Amino acid sequence: MTFWASWAFSETAFILFASLALLFSDRYLKSERRSTLVWAAVFTAMACLTRYSGIVLILAVLPLIALQRTPDLPDKLKRIGLYVVIGAAPLAMWLMRNYIVTGTLTGPRGTPKYGDFATQVGRGLSSVEAWNPLAVDVRALLLPVDVYAGRLIGAGLSGGVLLALAALVLWAFLRWRRGGDGRIACVTVAGTYAFLHIAFTIANAPSGYLLLDSRQFIPAYVPLVVVLVMAVDLLRSRRGEFVLPRWLNGAAVPGLSEGGARRAVRALPAIVVSVFAVCVIYAGLVSARDTYAAVFHPEFAWDAEAYNGYRIDIRATSLTQYLEDLVGDAQPIVRDHFDLYLADGSLIYFRENCDEQDMENGVRLRVEPANKLALTGIRKNFGLDILDFYPRRQGAIVDGKCLMLAPLPGYRIANISTGQYRDDLDKLWEVSFVPPDF
Repeated sequence: MTFWASWAFSETAFILFASLALLFSDRYLKSERRSTLVWAAVFTAMACLTRYSGIVLILAVLPLIALQRTPDLPDKLKRIGLYVVIGAAPLAMWLMRNYIVTGTLTGPRGTPKYGDFATQVGRGLSSVEAWNPLAVDVRALLLPVDVYAGRLIGAGLSGGVLLALAALVLWAFLRWRRGGDGRIACVTVAGTYAFLHIAFTIANAPSGYLLLDSRQFIPAYVPLVVVLVMAVDLLRSRRGEFVLPRWLNGAAVPGLSEGGARRAVRALPAIVVSVFAVCVIYAGLVSARDTYAAVFHPEFAWDAEAYNGYRIDIRATSLTQYLEDLVGDAQPIVRDHFDLYLADGSLIYFRENCDEQDMENGVRLRVEPANKLALTGIRKNFGLDILDFYPRRQGAIVDGKCLMLAPLPGYRIANISTGQYRDDLDKLWEVSFVPPDF
């Protein structure tokens, strides 16, 4: 979340407006004051004008207003109308403007290029797992698999946790309908919005014009944290109310008496609170560790974003001589569309019979560290460094020969995968190799 907040994206403003809309919606469900409902609708409208996914706020809050026990039906319909007019009218006018100007409700969108539905959802849910550094590090330690299998496992774990939280929200909704306290209402509002936002994001995955990652899911982060905090507080304060279900007694668990089973069930809130506290403390320690690594070990704080803006100016009348000056008489590690060399901390691409097209297609470069736990920040989402670049920025073509230089991170590298794709989809060539120490 801190990473995305450091960029001039719409997420920062959207999270602010959505959080304020949820805050006033929660207050309205408790107080039923019209002025509070108006403020909730105003911030909902501002969220909708910031991002189209703001419509999820209306879909989440409107049913809760309609299902309140009070006021009476005529007054309730007036309040629903007030909320819809203030909250949705600005967005409706903007959609009409888009249709008049562009012929589409949301304006022209980009070309789909980020994979099918399953790939998008897997990538997105695995990024949600990274919100809990303890879960990521434990999984990477117990299941040291490659990044792609890790993404599938992370997506599965995230999906399971989200389903469990959805069950919690459903329980809170049923309790709220029976007149639960303020914490129940808060869990209901925040949880309903969080899961509808995630579902809305996943439903838009087939469009594929945006990379589905933590950036698209991050607006659900704040309400999910609220849900967890309120749920933990409810468990803590009501631990004495936990009783065994009728279908479970001491005889159902071999070696456990009925009293022991009751004590075990009532201990569950303490266990949940303890796990929650451990995750929060570990996240703080990871943040401190990442900061320390970035300051004192810059090789573990490789700035992929800065790398993508890197430019190498190669000025040589003979690229063959330029290559000899770099690698001497060393042989290429890989011979493919390009000959690949490792020298002076860089991966060198060289091709004898080169044309302009070789310098037009972007180069994919993915570097996996031997110690994946050393990755910091957003890079944990991928388990590797994505160092894609444009040949024109980091190479040159002279007399039918071309050469490109790609500086590599200073950590010990487990695997390098590189290749070229036309329009990010059509694979031209690709190789993967384990580099020797250099």
